[in-house]
Amino acid sequence: NDPILEESRFSVLLSQKKVSGFLLCPTDHSAESPILRQIHAAHTPCVLLGSVDPTAHTPFDYVNTDAERGALLATRRLLDCGCRNIAFVSLDRAEDPRVKVRRAGFLRALQEAGQPDRPDLWIKVSSMEPPGGEEAGTKLAQQLGSFDGVFATNDYLAIGILLKLQRLGVAVGTAVRIVGFDDIDAAGWPGISLTTVVQSRHEIGRLAMNILIQRCIGLQPKESQITLPPTLAIRTSG
Repeated sequence: NDPILEESRFSVLLSQKKVSGFLLCPTDHSAESPILRQIHAAHTPCVLLGSVDPTAHTPFDYVNTDAERGALLATRRLLDCGCRNIAFVSLDRAEDPRVKVRRAGFLRALQEAGQPDRPDLWIKVSSMEPPGGEEAGTKLAQQLGSFDGVFATNDYLAIGILLKLQRLGVAVGTAVRIVGFDDIDAAGWPGISLTTVVQSRHEIGRLAMNILIQRCIGLQPKESQITLPPTLAIRTSG
């Protein structure tokens, strides 16, 4: 979590030529990312995994999930279940690809249904990790009664919200419906049973590794920028 240390480590790896290529899950995929600039300048093969903004026109290979469509499916699910006041929970960084693209899908679904956006229900947190879920749950607990659905931009946030509302006696899945994103293992646990957007993690890894191997041996992949369709795992939370 130290950008300066990470940049230094990549500098050493590149200068010593200790690696043939990289599979990266960076949070900053922009051309201005110091680490990506280093890799690009060194002409080292690199494949990005997940959360790529397709409008960013990155020069790197990537394997991605169509996150905008995933957010669209998640929000449509909440709308189809009768939710009309839907909270959107995300990292407090509007330009982060995980926020920007999923927010676009969320707003598109509301527009299709003729429902207004509720800026007061955009809950912003400092982390996409479990502490961010606790933070989101605490913020939403202060607004009980103003929302009947929640779309959280990842499962850690969704599960934190779900557990907080359950502790307050809220009937999750009926009074308030919650949908997450990623389908982490905990999403299917008893007592959580989170409806969530599914990313094909094994397929993403397989395709990315195939691209990287071809680049490392000097071949040109048939496809080098791939976006996979998401699906929705429907469980009791939403």
